[in-house]
Amino acid sequence: MISASYNPLLSASGDGSKIDASNSSITSLNLAYCNLTRLPRVLGYLPELGNLDLSCNQIQGEIPQWIWTNMSSLNLSHNFFTTVGQPPHYVNIMYIDLSFNMLRGATPFPSNGDRLDYSNNKFSSIPQSSFLRFIQINPLLERSGLTTYSVNLANNELSGPIPYSECREQYALRMLDLSGNNLSGSVPPYLLKGCGQLIMLNLRGNHLDGTWPDETSESCQLQLIDLHGNHIH
Repeated sequence: MISASYNPLLSASGDGSKIDASNSSITSLNLAYCNLTRLPRVLGYLPELGNLDLSCNQIQGEIPQWIWTNMSSLNLSHNFFTTVGQPPHYVNIMYIDLSFNMLRGATPFPSNGDRLDYSNNKFSSIPQSSFLRFIQINPLLERSGLTTYSVNLANNELSGPIPYSECREQYALRMLDLSGNNLSGSVPPYLLKGCGQLIMLNLRGNHLDGTWPDETSESCQLQLIDLHGNHIH
């Protein structure tokens, strides 16, 4: 593990290859608040790297697709990234924080994960198949006790309807925040009628309409629902 956060390691024109990459067995690299302006080249020489923290720098441009390889924890929040390569369908990553960037396009969803924070960006769409695959319980993770998922997409530019699915008990999502977007249409029944393990639903500040269901099932676990600033009746 290398932890060198809160150090001005690289100047605005610095070269990431200056970091010693002789030990290819490094599994964790923390370079938060280091005044970085681009991804360190050393990342290409750390095949065992699984935990990466480059938060609170000044890195611009694209988050490359190769960055998902072998990663279990990725924190690139509070930078100036504008695009992101979609993770391959087989990627399993537990923690992703891409919040407070300038990311556009489709929201990236890995196969599985514990916490995804994509808030405060410019994402404009949610791939329906990827989203629904992600929030379903993976039997292998369920046996390991890793069934508490959260997705935070607050304050983006999402539009259109929330992806629809039938109400199924195997949904593992516990916290969903879609507030501060431009979503329209009705709220899918599977989010409202006690399906799965959902305990927090934040849809505040959208353009949702339709009717709220008269009844919810006895299995409903919702504890917090925020619908402020919509047109639901």
